[in-house]
Amino acid sequence: VSTQSTGQEEAKKQAEAKRIRDLERRANDARKQREAEDRRLKKLEQQRRAKEKEKAEAEAQAKKAREIQEKERAKAKQAEKQKQEAEAAAKAAAEKRKAEEEALKKAEAERKRKAAEAEAERKRKEAEAERKRQQALQEQMLQEQLAAEQAARNKIRQQQVLSEVDKYKALIMARIQQTLLIDEKMKNK
Repeated sequence: VSTQSTGQEEAKKQAEAKRIRDLERRANDARKQREAEDRRLKKLEQQRRAKEKEKAEAEAQAKKAREIQEKERAKAKQAEKQKQEAEAAAKAAAEKRKAEEEALKKAEAERKRKAAEAEAERKRKEAEAERKRQQALQEQMLQEQLAAEQAARNKIRQQQVLSEVDKYKALIMARIQQTLLIDEKMKNK
């Protein structure tokens, strides 16, 4: 009986030991599964964080790119504005210069016209003065010529008168000498 009982106890002990081993194995498996799950969860968390970080970085880059784009757009807009302002200023300056050149050309033309008028007036006055001088000279010469001709005529007339007087005087004297008996004394005298 005691041998049988000992055999039963041994079987019990073995069965208990097996149960304990099974429990330990199951506990060990469960722990391993938990650890594996923990690792899986940890890995998933890491992946999630990495994805979030990646997403955040991508968003930051996108934001930076948008800001750069905005800055570039603003810069381009400013450059365009400056270009338009510069073109407007250049156009205004060109128009002003053109207007100044026109005014200068007009003033120069007016000056030339006045100078030409003044020159023409001076020449006209000069010509008028010369014409009057020539006229006065001609009149003077004519007067002198008339006076000379008058003097010459007077001289001729005077000579004619004198010669007529002498002629008649001689005729009278001859007649007297013919008709009157003049004594020798008177003749000599």
